[in-house]
Amino acid sequence: MLRRVLRIASPRLRVRALATWDHKREAPALPKKLKKIEVPPTIVHQETPIAPSDLLGIEPIKLIQEDKMPFRELHSNVDDIPIDLTYSARRMGFPHFENEYVDKPGDEIREETRSDATIKAERVMAMFRRSLNERTTNFILRKLSIYTTNPKPNKYSITRFFESLEQLTNEENQKEYEYLRAFLCGKDIELSTLDSQSLLHPSHPLYDELCRVILVHCRRVCTMTYVRHTLKQPSSSLPQLKRQLHALLRTQGWEEMASYCGIGTKAPAETDEEDNDEWAAASLESDLVDFRQELEVAEVAMQTLREAKLSPHEIEKVLSMMMAFVKNAKAHRNILQDVACEIQQATPSQPRESTQAWVNSVVQYLSENRTSLDELEKDPIYAIDYLQYSNRNDAFLRLLLDARMRTSHIYIKGLDEESLDRTLAFKSQETRDRVLTCALNLASLFNDKAFHSFYSRFVRHKLTWRSNLETSDGIFLQDVQGLFPQECQLFMIDLMRQVIPDLTLEALTISRLRMVNMGRQVRTTLHFREPVEATAWDSSKSVFYTNLPDLTSEETIRKSLRHLGPIKQIFSYYEPRAGLAPRLPEGEEVVGDKSKDRKGRGSKKSKDSDTEAEDAIDETKLVKRTSAISNIVASERITTLECIVEFEESSSRDKAIHPALKIFGVMVPGEKQNRAIFSHPVDKRTVITLHSIPYCTRIKDVQEILTNVLGVEFDLGKNVLPDLLLTNGTMELAFASYNDAAFAMEKLRMYLSALPDPKQVIPPERKSPKPKSTKEYTAKTKKERERREEEKEATIQRNALPTVVLNYAGSDPSCFRPFEVAWTSLPRRRRQYST
Repeated sequence: MLRRVLRIASPRLRVRALATWDHKREAPALPKKLKKIEVPPTIVHQETPIAPSDLLGIEPIKLIQEDKMPFRELHSNVDDIPIDLTYSARRMGFPHFENEYVDKPGDEIREETRSDATIKAERVMAMFRRSLNERTTNFILRKLSIYTTNPKPNKYSITRFFESLEQLTNEENQKEYEYLRAFLCGKDIELSTLDSQSLLHPSHPLYDELCRVILVHCRRVCTMTYVRHTLKQPSSSLPQLKRQLHALLRTQGWEEMASYCGIGTKAPAETDEEDNDEWAAASLESDLVDFRQELEVAEVAMQTLREAKLSPHEIEKVLSMMMAFVKNAKAHRNILQDVACEIQQATPSQPRESTQAWVNSVVQYLSENRTSLDELEKDPIYAIDYLQYSNRNDAFLRLLLDARMRTSHIYIKGLDEESLDRTLAFKSQETRDRVLTCALNLASLFNDKAFHSFYSRFVRHKLTWRSNLETSDGIFLQDVQGLFPQECQLFMIDLMRQVIPDLTLEALTISRLRMVNMGRQVRTTLHFREPVEATAWDSSKSVFYTNLPDLTSEETIRKSLRHLGPIKQIFSYYEPRAGLAPRLPEGEEVVGDKSKDRKGRGSKKSKDSDTEAEDAIDETKLVKRTSAISNIVASERITTLECIVEFEESSSRDKAIHPALKIFGVMVPGEKQNRAIFSHPVDKRTVITLHSIPYCTRIKDVQEILTNVLGVEFDLGKNVLPDLLLTNGTMELAFASYNDAAFAMEKLRMYLSALPDPKQVIPPERKSPKPKSTKEYTAKTKKERERREEEKEATIQRNALPTVVLNYAGSDPSCFRPFEVAWTSLPRRRRQYST
């Protein structure tokens, strides 16, 4: 009889099957799947999960703390974090291209705080949760992630982005698209207008009734799933509950509430037979009586939320979170546990006791006093679900905020300063360091293109509602395995397998921003536990010299400085270069030039023409060089070759640092040019740089080598993460005094000089020089143009990094030099984004 009444009083609704979206159902676009890596289980998987009740009321901590940051300046007095203007401008949507969606930014940049932007983003989340299904929501968020991390945006990017959003949100969800577009474009006036028109706005006349109706509907669905799934008893189905609610709302005149309750808004077509059915009308009247009684009970639940000091915005979030699960509820799932996990994210700043009290009341109300929050927390899966929903909520917010800043050109203050995560407060320091290490490795390993691919796939994994399945992590790791370099592929897969539940999208984004702004150079300190005494390079007898000519021998330096006094020893070294990290050759061993001679007339002709061009250039150089004095270089940039000289007597050192010699220098001949070298005192030289470190070497491996070589106990800085990968090929060590640096330098120099060098340098490929014409141009513009082209080519050749490969010849790598050492700090990089 009840079915007949519902069929008469309510329309015949077409119930659409909502398939749960999961990344396992779609093949990833990039990268290609490689062979699955089998990694044994680690100790992390055996740890007891944290109870979610312990996470409430805990102050969130920063994942990236300043004393733990390895990418930082050692001797900088500026407390502010350096900012890469090019990258920051690109994150804010500059340069701006005219389009029909976003207005011109104007002369001034708009600013807003992160808290204000978060409230607006949470309203967008609430609308998505109660209006869109799970699949559409995830597609929209993935579009946001692809757009915000696009490394090369153009004038068509913003147009294609909004066109894709229009396709995802069809005619049925036009209001949701308009609200999302207003949020992304920074139209706050339009947002406030749309908010005031919402039934969930506190000033709307139907606000209280709608809140109670949503609670009643959620209670019915949660009870139904709990009875059928947990108690294994028969109960009504979800389509029956939706049809019954639609009939009740239609009778009450509240049809506009249907879209807020996750049911259809189409009105049914009535027939004459149904209107004359007195029995159906009587049954509907009985249902209305029960419905009004349930509304009175729901008012008690609403009063509980108000007494818990939840704001109207937080109440809207709680109701929308409930509706997100109610829309996709199925008989074989107990959504009550999921709802309990999710609604706790609505009030992250409340004390623990207050949150537990009102959440427990809501759980008892939704289950009709069949269970409580304490009983739900006893399930071991509950803690895993809580962590997963927390990460998903944070990822949702992060994607919306990044997209708003890039589309609307609004600078959100505080978006890049900290990464907040309440779960880290109860994690051990080892787990925190492991998560930070993984985030920094992911940020430094990838360039823009590879990071764009990894970020998109990571977003898909974090946005799934049920990513706590046993196979989800394995599928994700198998998908991203091909993005990692061969040198660290196994290590990174193992590390990510340990921290993937705790690694958030916020942590990954903040780490990438820090790496872009500060570079990949690792800088730390080294302190000896006991005083040490240097056996060489006495500070009273040693002097540093810079601007040495290339290919200068030690004997030449001795002859040039013989007038200062007898010299005890000399150590010359090249200034380290960032990014020059040797790598293992791929496939076959690289020897000599890669180019091969081609057979045929064309190759022979090309070879002959190149030879003639080189001969012409050599002849021109010989004609220009008319005297020996032309080799002297006095105005060009300084060279990268330096040395430290230790004299026999202290008086020689005093002569070397005389102001006259420090200004004019000492002329030293070289094979190709003569240069003036300049002296510097040794007091401030307390930094040693380890360079030419093989690509993806862990800091732990470098620390082991230092321990064996130095032979004394020492401590590195707090910012040293043992499993951090060195992708820049360099590592700076700052000592407390010059004496400590001299002790370490002499130990390292003697150790490295006794080992063979496995590095093989392959110069960068350069275009064949064009033969110059024999005509003499009198116009100064032609000569100036040629001179500028030569300077440009020389600058490109000087800045180009050669390819360095490691050739161990089948021997043990420990028998070769692990790195090189230089007694200077790395030159500070220019603030130019180029990755």
